Order: sequence, then C-alpha cells, then structure tokens
Amino acid sequence: MAPDLENEASSEDELKNHDKKTAEMDKLDIDKKTGTDKKEMSGPKEKLEAKQVARYDEIYDYRTYEWKLVKSAKPRKKSNKKPVLVVRRTFNYKNQHTGTFVDIKSKELTDALIECNEDVEGLGLNKSPPSADVSIFYHSLKALKARLADEASHEEPNSVLVQDLEIAIDFAQFEHGSSIAHMSTLLSAQECTWELLWALLPPSSLVYHFHKYTSSPTILLFRSMQKRKRQDGTIYWDLNCDIVADSGTRFGYAKYPESIEIDEFSGARRIRELDIVPLQFTGEGRAVELKTMMINRGRIYASIKGAKFWEVSGLAVREEVNSTRGWETKRFSFNAYGRGMIDTESFNAHNPDCSYTARVHTVLDRDRLTEEQYLICSPYIQGFSFGNKRWGGFAVSRLQEIQWGNESFNSLVLEPRRKALIHSLVKQHSVTDASYDDLIAGKGRGLVILLSGNPGCGKTLTAEAVAEVTRKPLYVVSAGELGTKPEDVDKALTLSLELAHKWQAVLLLDEADVFLQKRDTADLERNSLVSIFLRQLEYYQGVLVLTTNRVADCDPAFESRIHISLHYPDLDLAARKKIWWTFIKKAQKSEENSKAPDEKEIEWLAEQPLNGRQIKNIVGSARSLAKECEESIDTSHIRTVVEVMSDWKTARST
Repeated sequence: MAPDLENEASSEDELKNHDKKTAEMDKLDIDKKTGTDKKEMSGPKEKLEAKQVARYDEIYDYRTYEWKLVKSAKPRKKSNKKPVLVVRRTFNYKNQHTGTFVDIKSKELTDALIECNEDVEGLGLNKSPPSADVSIFYHSLKALKARLADEASHEEPNSVLVQDLEIAIDFAQFEHGSSIAHMSTLLSAQECTWELLWALLPPSSLVYHFHKYTSSPTILLFRSMQKRKRQDGTIYWDLNCDIVADSGTRFGYAKYPESIEIDEFSGARRIRELDIVPLQFTGEGRAVELKTMMINRGRIYASIKGAKFWEVSGLAVREEVNSTRGWETKRFSFNAYGRGMIDTESFNAHNPDCSYTARVHTVLDRDRLTEEQYLICSPYIQGFSFGNKRWGGFAVSRLQEIQWGNESFNSLVLEPRRKALIHSLVKQHSVTDASYDDLIAGKGRGLVILLSGNPGCGKTLTAEAVAEVTRKPLYVVSAGELGTKPEDVDKALTLSLELAHKWQAVLLLDEADVFLQKRDTADLERNSLVSIFLRQLEYYQGVLVLTTNRVADCDPAFESRIHISLHYPDLDLAARKKIWWTFIKKAQKSEENSKAPDEKEIEWLAEQPLNGRQIKNIVGSARSLAKECEESIDTSHIRTVVEVMSDWKTARST
C-alpha cells in the first residue's frame, strides 16, 4: 500500500507519540468495554496478560515505508510461555484505529473455534496464521464455555485444550465485558444501540428484512458487517447477507443484491424497528409464520427450472440506466399484470449489467436443499411480463399457475373451417416432424400466418384465442416497438424472434404494414426494412402471426413466406349480434341479479355500425358506469354509452 505523502512531514512525530496515544486508547478501551476504570481492571488484566495474551498495534512507519507491529501493552508479569492469542489493533495512514484482530497460535483452540463456528464463512481461521475479528470471541463465548465443560468432564481431558479454552474465555469476558453487560440490559427491553449492532447479529444468523421493491417479507443469512463513512461524513453499518438464488447458469448461495445500510443513530432503538431484525426478535408466533411462509415460497422458487409461464401480479422490480450517466442505474418498482415468462437465463442475456441479478458463489443442488436453505431463497425471480412488455424481478409469492380457457376461441366470430384450420396449424407446429424441412438446414420450419382486414374485425382476437386454446404464450410486438432504422429493426426483430421461439410462444406482430409494403426503388430505407423482414421470416422456426390493414400493398415476395392468409370482412349484422351477446355475458358473469338483455335490445345494438373493438370498449365503459351507480350492468347503461358515442360521431362529421 502506498503511503499518504501529504502526511509524511508529521509522520515521525506521530510515530514517536504512538506509545502515548495507544496508552490513552488502552484506558478508553477498558472504560468502554468493561464499564470500569483502569485501576479496577488491573487485577484481571494482569492475570489475563500472564495467561499468554500479547497485544500489538499494526501501524505504518513513514521512515521505512512499511507496516510494522508495535507492542501496545507490556504485561506487568513476564511469562516464559508463548502467547496463545496475539491481539492486533490496525491503524490507517493517519494513525486512526480501524479494527482489532486476533491471531490464534494454538491449534487446539483454532480447531475449537472452527467447531463453534462451523456455519460461519470467511472467518480466516483456516488460513496461516489463523486469525479472526475480535468480535468472534463475543459470539463464541457461550459455545466455548460449553466446549470447556464437555472437555473437563472427560476422564482424561486434554490439558492443553482446557488451558487454551480458559484463556479464550477469560479474554472474551475481559475484552467484551462492557458489551456483555450492556447487551443483557438492552435485550431485556428488546432494544439495541447503533454501536452494539455488531453484538446483536452473530455471523450466519437468520434475519428478517422487507424487500420494498416487490413488497415481500424476506429472510436472509447474515454474514458480516462493516462500519463505513460516506463522503458527506455520515457513518453507517454496511451489512452483507446471503440468499439462495438462481443466476440462470448456477444455483446456490449468493450475496443479497440489495444494499442494506443502517445509519448511525443515538440512544437505543427497538429491535423490531430496524431494517434488519434477528428472526427470534420478530415474535414467537410471527417467526413460526414467517418460516412456514418462506419455506413454501422457497420450494416454489427452487422448483422453477428453465423458462416457465406464469401469471404475474403486484409490485415487481426493474432497473433503468440513467439517461445522462450511462454507468449509473436506478431501481424502481412497477405494477406487473397479466402473464409472464419466468426465465432467469434469458433475463441475464438481455440485461447483462443488471445490479439486482444474483451472483452465485457457492453452488447447491436445488433438489436437495435443507429447510434453512428453502427459508432464504430469493423473494423474487427474473423474467418478462407480457402485459407490461418489460423485464423485471417478480415476487415469487404472487406467481400463479396459468388458468387456461377455451371460451375466447369458442366465441370467436370466424367461419368454422378457417377456425379449425388455424387452430390445427398452430397446435401441430410444435410436434411436426422436423424432417419435413427446406433443402437448406434451418429454413422453412416456421409457421407464418397473415391476417388482414379493417380495424376491429377480429384479427388480434384471433391470435389471442388461438394462443389460449393451444396453451401457448402470446408475445405481442407492434411495428413501432422495433424502430425505424434498418439496423435497429434487425437487432430488435432478431431478439423478439429468438425469445418467441425459445418460449414456444405465438408471436403477434401487430400492424406490420411497414414491413409488408411493396418495395420501391425511390425509398431505399423502406426497401431495407422489407428485405430484413423477408430474411428473418426465411429462418424463423416458431409461430408468427402478422396483421395488416392493407393487404393489397404487400410485396409479392411475401407470398412464398406466408403459410396461410386469412382476410376478415367487415362485421355484418349477425356477426355484431354475436359479439354483443359475448361481451355482455362476459360482463354479467361476475355480477349477481344481472338482467339478461332481450332480443330486441340486442337487435338495436347490432344495427349500430360498430366494429368488434368498439363493442368491447362500449361494454367496458358501460360496466364502469353501472358500478358507479351501484347497479348491475344492463342494456340501459350500454345504450347510454352508444348514444354518447353517436353524439361524438355527429360532431365529427359536421
């Protein structure tokens, strides 16, 4: 590490005065940790120092440009025995105390500490020499006493281990005497101070945390904490916790990707009011409830392998790059709705720099998790919402199995033969023998369907109904979402086609006129768009539905790429009548005491020159009107909306 040159001039004076400063710190440490003055503790300290505990300060020497150890305390009684514990206080370049570590020189004691902390990662007890933060003696005190009692009960106890355990216990009680007494008082009131949060949270303990972005209760595995200072001078605890998560390629323990910081506060605070709460302090009944809920949620999380189709709802998490700072990202919540594809691998491929993606550091077998591992599974899982058309992390607790239905297909106003044909083609596409293929590998395996007709005649509804009846996801992309520049369109279209094929989805490219239009030598950019689209169709292997309002303008080259083309005429009286019945029945389905419309009312509605989308919107508006009036929807509400629309049409035409 390089020296701080700005402080070099005064470094010799600081080094000369170090003994004086550390002597003062010794007194402060004793007062802080034991709640007594140095005189009162001189007896125990003499006894402890005689019991083979050496103390050093690790400081930077500006004369030699090296870090060096300086004895920080000289024992009053010399001992010829080698020290069992070497306490090192570390200092930065400015001679400010940054931490206290203990080197363990006894193999027996090292093994005992490892045994007491078998679930704790990153202690440093397995390195050479074994070393750990001084706090480990606080958290291990109870286990060390139990280990000493067990060893002492043997007929022939290991005398070296017994002696070393006694030294470690005496050291823990001396070093943390004040903290032990203070915490005992605080915990009896279920409170804690900011300075003693380290004592509240032993490594590898279960803690409760609320994930605000998905509004999900979460249990984490606490690992460690560091005291940090921000640029504005505020001090906070930075907590490191683990979850069990799926990175798309690896499954196992991962660092919790949310930042957990507890700002410095004065006095004592209720433990339940902290951002992180030890599980046992959530309340006995609440802890049991949380465990049951989290284990069940963890089982669902671990069972999701690869891409799976779900209903998603409620708050989800997403991330956006700051438009002015390309390197800075910001996290948001958004309300997810509709159906979504849970697919962590694809999420990571399309969002490689996402900061809330789990980075697995220890691999686990997802089929052999313990209850505790289920307990700490991630509260959210990544995927794509078809309703929001957005990637995000979705709350596992709100995922629901898809409830498929045939109602929309059965009510589809379409000539029966055409209906049967399009249903069969989509259904059989995924099971068709791949040997029937183009002469060139990878070509000709797709199914491209063109639906043409005026707005509101049923083109989009057909795609929705066919996807539903064939139990496939519907991935809707409009031409505007793909861009206008050829290179952007090529990239966006490739991504959409790849995802649709991987997810075995019906890809609906709505209003595809710009890609289907005849090429013109005077418009090279549009020609590029059409050429790109033709090439993509040639190699696409999934189901693609195109809709257009201008079939007469299609480029002739598309004729050989399209497997089936259906033209939808404008709705006639019979078709409108059926559509009115369908939407009114659907609106009244969940309402009690609703009045079924009579034939004459339906006849009047069917006579209105409306398309299918307009009819759907009118019924939706009428339903809102009925709810506002606290009534069940009937044709009177529908007639009101129709008449208001007629007034608007009249005004438009004048």
